[in-house]
Amino acid sequence: HLVRERKLDYNLLLSGINIFPKIILTNFLRYLYIILLSLLFLIPGVVAAYSYSMTEFVILDNPNLKSDEILTASAKLMKGNKWRLFMLDLSFLGWILLCFLTMGIGFLWLAPYMQVARTTFYQDLKMCSKNDESDYCINLKNEKWLDNNETIVSKLD
Repeated sequence: HLVRERKLDYNLLLSGINIFPKIILTNFLRYLYIILLSLLFLIPGVVAAYSYSMTEFVILDNPNLKSDEILTASAKLMKGNKWRLFMLDLSFLGWILLCFLTMGIGFLWLAPYMQVARTTFYQDLKMCSKNDESDYCINLKNEKWLDNNETIVSKLD
């Protein structure tokens, strides 16, 4: 809600209960694919982890998709954007080291900050206009699931 500039509603705390089995199955498949690709070598596993990094956002915005469609949507969303997300993650390295110096207490502030940054990254990817010719928007022009406005959050608004 912070990123989408909506009013906080405490009814959202339990809004994901009805799709919990789908979340479990999708994350199981996600981590299975990452582990299998990591067995080949470390680099394919890291690339797969970044390919499927938007999975939890796609699940919440598109609860009607199947698990394999969610993983495919995340991979399509991240095509050409893995390096941007890697650089975003790398920008937190100094903060992470500083948090270790505070015996982990700093993570109380850093973890939400990092999550908001990733959520904003997802929103930036999702809001690519159909006419946007930038490198990270060009591959999303014909994706129908991006046009879906029926989300768990919008059902409660």
